[in-house]
Amino acid sequence: MPVFMLYKEILINERLVYSHETLVHFDEHFLVTILFPTLESNQTIVNMIFDFPDENQRNQVLSFFAVERGNQTLGRPENYLKQGN
Repeated sequence: MPVFMLYKEILINERLVYSHETLVHFDEHFLVTILFPTLESNQTIVNMIFDFPDENQRNQVLSFFAVERGNQTLGRPENYLKQGN
């Protein structure tokens, strides 16, 4: 099923908000807010907040191993930087 992100808010180095939508079932969408708080040690934490319209849709997204795939995706930049790129 084709999906796309509709960006609602972009604040550089602070916050990113988007709606995760489908081209087929327009009632199947959820809102994602990503926060990037900076620590004193010049490191950044990534906080992702998912807002689902109901528990059924939340469970459906989790059934696609969304948490595991998200962790894999967030680990890629670290591996890239370790290679000296």
